[in-house]
Amino acid sequence: MNSLVLLVALVLGQSGTLEKPPLVDQSPVKIKGSIEFKENQRIVNLWGTHYEMGYAHGRLLGREIMELIEGYGLAVSMDPYIYATQILPLVQFAFVVPTTFDEELEGMYDGVVESGTDIHIDVLGRDLIKDDLLVMNLIADLGQLDCSVTFGWGWATALAPELAGGSAFVRNLDWGDDPTGYLFTRSIVLAFHSSLPDERPFVSLSWPGLISVLTVMNEDGVAAAINYGNHQDYGFIYPKRYTGIGFSMRTGIEKRDYDGNGFENHFDVHAAILAGYTLASFEISLLSPYPVPGNPSADSGAVLEINYYGDALRDTSNNMDHTPYLNSSWLLAVTNHHRLLYTPSYCNRYNNQVSRLSGDYRVDTQELWEIEEDISNIWTHQMVCFRPNLMDLYVAFNETFQGAANSNRVHYAWSDLFPNH
Repeated sequence: MNSLVLLVALVLGQSGTLEKPPLVDQSPVKIKGSIEFKENQRIVNLWGTHYEMGYAHGRLLGREIMELIEGYGLAVSMDPYIYATQILPLVQFAFVVPTTFDEELEGMYDGVVESGTDIHIDVLGRDLIKDDLLVMNLIADLGQLDCSVTFGWGWATALAPELAGGSAFVRNLDWGDDPTGYLFTRSIVLAFHSSLPDERPFVSLSWPGLISVLTVMNEDGVAAAINYGNHQDYGFIYPKRYTGIGFSMRTGIEKRDYDGNGFENHFDVHAAILAGYTLASFEISLLSPYPVPGNPSADSGAVLEINYYGDALRDTSNNMDHTPYLNSSWLLAVTNHHRLLYTPSYCNRYNNQVSRLSGDYRVDTQELWEIEEDISNIWTHQMVCFRPNLMDLYVAFNETFQGAANSNRVHYAWSDLFPNH
């Protein structure tokens, strides 16, 4: 059973490549956004207030947002009848959106409408509403991301000339098959630059219409990525209780010094997620520069294991808790099963990661990338390497229907993305 349908059942008790959009908005209305290319990848730049960023997002990508909702969401991911009668009502009942993100969704809706895109959804027999965009942005809470991340820092990367002890992680974002090709061909680099004084720029590897985040790094080198967990264990659903994991993670990435301790590091993201309520099961990969600002004795990488009933922060001190053992204080790996919150289940991909890392316990950028290549598949839609000490990233998108590992890898310095206007 599709995981999204399974979630609804548990809660409610119910048993090819397409033509690219225009690169320039021809409207006389000034929008705070742009689209650029680096090699074969699109960079979508958004800046201003949250409403302005959302509006630009909708104006620039309105057609693709509607294609993803109709061509993938309501044609592949979920049944239109179940969406209309169960999923949308569940979201409207249980989820609440922080004001800034609600304003951004409002701007996106207005932008889609004013882009001239046809907003009628044939299979629902009605026009797009803002809450359809909200459901799209809860994909991590309602769907399933079979992902993986391999980390290294400090002693483990000290002999790598390009890292020189700095931190890095490489991440696979895996998804199910998509016969329409919409997910395969629509990945984008999103560069957000809020004008609010307490917020900072960040980059998100994403798809059109997603303002919540899945894989992200901010201007202080704090990075995070969502993996699905294997203990859903849903409980009672309360009204207007859940924020959505992608929104919570964005809050910790975008807000300056979220935990108020005077330092910018991955513990801000940890605090932001724990400040809300989580519905599904996740493995959240967290990364800071090495050494960690404000906490130099801490690991630069950690995994927040969380579900409806509890949470635990796993770091290298837990590497020897269960087999396979990873005898290192500088390396970490994660796939889709809890290893601290619950006794871990067998995972061939995790075993592969640990086996490769245990070769000599030293890594460089290329080896981290190759470890993730080895456990990728044709449904790996995105591969990303974040290097916080260098403030750069490598990105590969699934452009050939053969997996991101078989596509071109593009390098971005932070200055390639910001300032973006």
